[in-house]
Amino acid sequence: PQGTGRIRVGQVPRLVAELGFHLRTAEEKQNIARQLDDARAVAAERGTCALEASQLDFWMLVHVLRDLFRRDDRQVFDKVTRAAQQSRFKANEVAGFQEIFLGWHDHDHCRFADASADQDDE
Repeated sequence: PQGTGRIRVGQVPRLVAELGFHLRTAEEKQNIARQLDDARAVAAERGTCALEASQLDFWMLVHVLRDLFRRDDRQVFDKVTRAAQQSRFKANEVAGFQEIFLGWHDHDHCRFADASADQDDE
């Protein structure tokens, strides 16, 4: 419900997708449901929340999003580690490649955002 500081559980998958997290498998979706249940249980233990079963408050959502960010960070780290091992690059070389790539990505993203804003002005 709008303006209550709460979100319906059914809105979480769309919100998570809009934030760039992709839940591709049934296991990932079940994991999110379990995390929501865990967040609700912790809030109930602390007496900080008296919500309907179909609602979450802001801090429950933050808890779930924090776990998603950690999951993605771990996946990126594992991917970079595997690529570095396979390519036999040194750690400082891999860090240099990452810095260059992220710089290009940020530059292209800003340029794209500027072009979109220019089109909106027309």
